[in-house]
Amino acid sequence: KVPSLMVTIGTLSLFGGLASIVVNAQTKFISDAYPLFLAIAKGDALGVPNTFVFCTLIAVVAWIITAWTRFGRSMYYIGANKRAAYFSGVDVDTVKISVFVISGVLAAIAGMLITTQIGRAKSDVGNGYEVTAIAIAMLGGTSLFGGRGSPLGVLFGMVTLGVLTNILA
Repeated sequence: KVPSLMVTIGTLSLFGGLASIVVNAQTKFISDAYPLFLAIAKGDALGVPNTFVFCTLIAVVAWIITAWTRFGRSMYYIGANKRAAYFSGVDVDTVKISVFVISGVLAAIAGMLITTQIGRAKSDVGNGYEVTAIAIAMLGGTSLFGGRGSPLGVLFGMVTLGVLTNILA
């Protein structure tokens, strides 16, 4: 079996190439035809950007799931020791596939939001964000080796990196 991080990087390259082929490596401009996404991506509530509120809500829901549900604990068990989780009765494959599906859906939503924010779609818009995402997760206390971390910690890492980036810009 191939490690999940390697599969993720491999599929990133594969689908990035396919996206370039589909759009002939051209930029597609987004009109104001999607008012819901425009409201979420460019709007604000009391001066706080809607995208931050959206990320915060997702982090809180993810924290509730990871802290208070069997599914959430199973994710931590698998991350800490996949074999021990399996022998403890955790359906490792089902949990991993579920996590990948959830991750894919959230990535698709993030892609739609960033496309709406910048007003254009191009196959290479997110290049380099994977390194930023890893840095944010590590700042928030997530281990690259699995089994440790918290969605609220990742939110804190995102805020920390955002503040540092804005101070240094």
